[in-house]
Amino acid sequence: MLAEWVTLYLEEAPPLFHAMQMHLAEGDAVLLARVAHELRPQAHYLGAAHLLELLIALEARLLEQGVGACVDQVEEVVLMGREIERELCVARTQW
Repeated sequence: MLAEWVTLYLEEAPPLFHAMQMHLAEGDAVLLARVAHELRPQAHYLGAAHLLELLIALEARLLEQGVGACVDQVEEVVLMGREIERELCVARTQW
């Protein structure tokens, strides 16, 4: 089951993190919050508790305060997503 979740994450999460960057550049808080919400199940299934916490907080803050208040959080989430992707790729080659 874990192998399926890893594969799902590696297929679905990178485009979503890219979408976050695009929506950040566009200043679209609603779409950014939607993408953060879409990423939550992947973080949960992988046991990436810190990423999940960041996504939950980011989604709420985006809707309350807008993009300008969340630039650093978005960047942190994207960087964490990339790091998780790298770690999962390495782990998958060892299976």
